[in-house]
Amino acid sequence: MFYHFKNIDLDFLFEKQEGISGFVSNVLKNAKLINGYGSVYFYSSIGEPEFEIISDIDDEKQELELASMEAHVCGDNVWEMSVATDITRKEAHPLKRSVVFRDAETGEGLVPIGLRFSDVIPSFLPDDVIKMQVVAFAETVELYKDEQAYFDACDRDENGNIVEPGNGVIFPSGLVHNHTPSPDGDDDESDKSQTDLYVILRSKIKSVTKGGMTNWWKIEGEEEQSFHTFYYVNVDTLYGELDLIIGANQLSEEQLELLEEGSVIYGAYTLSGDVVLDEFENGAVYNEECCLRLLRQGLVKGETDRCLSAFGKNCEFEFAAERIKVGGDRNAFEEFKKYQKSKERFITALASASVVFDDGSVDYSSSKRCVAISYGNEIAEHLLFIDTLDDGKISKLKIVSALGFEVKIDRPEFEDDDDLYGVEGFSDMN
Repeated sequence: MFYHFKNIDLDFLFEKQEGISGFVSNVLKNAKLINGYGSVYFYSSIGEPEFEIISDIDDEKQELELASMEAHVCGDNVWEMSVATDITRKEAHPLKRSVVFRDAETGEGLVPIGLRFSDVIPSFLPDDVIKMQVVAFAETVELYKDEQAYFDACDRDENGNIVEPGNGVIFPSGLVHNHTPSPDGDDDESDKSQTDLYVILRSKIKSVTKGGMTNWWKIEGEEEQSFHTFYYVNVDTLYGELDLIIGANQLSEEQLELLEEGSVIYGAYTLSGDVVLDEFENGAVYNEECCLRLLRQGLVKGETDRCLSAFGKNCEFEFAAERIKVGGDRNAFEEFKKYQKSKERFITALASASVVFDDGSVDYSSSKRCVAISYGNEIAEHLLFIDTLDDGKISKLKIVSALGFEVKIDRPEFEDDDDLYGVEGFSDMN
């Protein structure tokens, strides 16, 4: 329920139940709401540490219950990464999401990241670029005076070669451990104790900065103070600079002496990405592009309930091929859900479409954004268009045949395999 507290020196709170209860109460006093598409988060900070707080409703007591409280730390390292695959486990809370990313420019790498406030992002499909402020929470730490000292300490194979990640390489050890088939075919679930988010990283330290929290326990009127409780250890990776967050209590005296610029740091980490940035700084955004991404996520992953908030008042739903046309936001939403459940498989892509043969079924005379939809064929069979209200929410959702349209499918610049980017089998239509 509570994550990364040891990295900011708050693990002492778990020694007594009243310790953690008092902390949660104090933090919630100054919490603000962040609206996602499907629900609400609480956000609070005590200096540089920040907290994503998730609550569920107890139906019997009609009270909020704490479901999860995850620490993050503010910083300067902002990455733009392209989704490779969503690895969120079925048993995970619906507001928590884990995603494997690739470099947005080259398409290289596999970097698992746990996302904070993920419900403010409309979609997590394999061609989406997501911007986030990233830190890495240390699970284990080893420090060496220099690279030679590191190499001297490394294990070697029978040929004398070092089998370790290169400098700045983020190796997804948890994914490899949990998802590599056993040579003997006996996949023991009990051996898959590592989280999929575990990574191994070795890099040279660029800088070390003290981080800390404010005196969250202060009483009203007391002056705010700041206390050093952890270190920002800045390193280079293949994807940009990264701050490693290491609690003061995680290091021995010997390690503290080596914690300086030029030393080599090696360890296991979990990466955390805060997506409440730029256009999503205040929560979920409603406009044509975001609503199309949200609907696409709903169709492909069955996450249609998240889409309800995007249906504007008196929204219309029309599916000409099925002779369906209904009005009212709830009615339109229910028809969208029925449509999603009526198909075994959706292959989708964001696209731009222009009418080349006007049969009178659409009112769009110029290129318009849409979701291209196939149910397993090589080309788009239907197009999903929306109109929006002044507040960006959907006023009309219309599904039409793709015949008679020139369709240009969005594709990542580094495209090398359509199957990986959610546009399997799709080709532009003329």
